[in-house]
Amino acid sequence: MRRTYPTRCFKCNAPVFYHTNGYGDCVFLDALTGAPWPVHECWAQRTRPKRDATNEPEARFQELTLAKEIAAGSRPIMVRRLAGESTVDRIVRENEAKRRAMRDYRELNSSLRLQRLRRDGR
Repeated sequence: MRRTYPTRCFKCNAPVFYHTNGYGDCVFLDALTGAPWPVHECWAQRTRPKRDATNEPEARFQELTLAKEIAAGSRPIMVRRLAGESTVDRIVRENEAKRRAMRDYRELNSSLRLQRLRRDGR
């Protein structure tokens, strides 16, 4: 649900308008003047937190797990039928996607294994 309401900036305490489109995106605006919308300076200058190095192995593990599930077939790959495409052509494209997923899994797994070996000094 789209919402816009007056509030105060969490950084400089200036009066601003909070706006969300209802899909997880939000912004602080200085005024409701229309396009181009005047984005509040503190909001425009904010930076997203950088990936924490301690979370990097967990993120890589999650990526590896997802690739493995796709390659093993336990997580389906959705291949939409193209206009005018036969069922056979769609199945061929689906099998190609599965082969790519298996290749990506093997490459990711081997790169993680190499990183682990380098880290452990082997």
